[in-house]
Amino acid sequence: MSNLETRCRLLEKCIEEFEAEKLSIHALINRLQRILDNIDNQKVWVDAFRSEWWTLEQVYAVARDRGETSLSWESRTLVHEAIHNMKRLLKQANSFEE
Repeated sequence: MSNLETRCRLLEKCIEEFEAEKLSIHALINRLQRILDNIDNQKVWVDAFRSEWWTLEQVYAVARDRGETSLSWESRTLVHEAIHNMKRLLKQANSFEE
């Protein structure tokens, strides 16, 4: 199993845990960042994934600054869209390995 394949499986697992509400958005952001920092190839792909990660980071930062204990409808929509795009990128990465 390649470095990218291993890291993609970890990214998928984090997303699954977040969607199952076993992981907070803050924990998801931190875990995704650590995993992305350890992918040493596919810079263009990592940059695209990190762009979606940045959306999560921004949503979380705004919610925190506002003192919100849960995400607004608008924030949840942005998070859902970013997660959807991350999943699309993960499928794309799987094609790199074939």
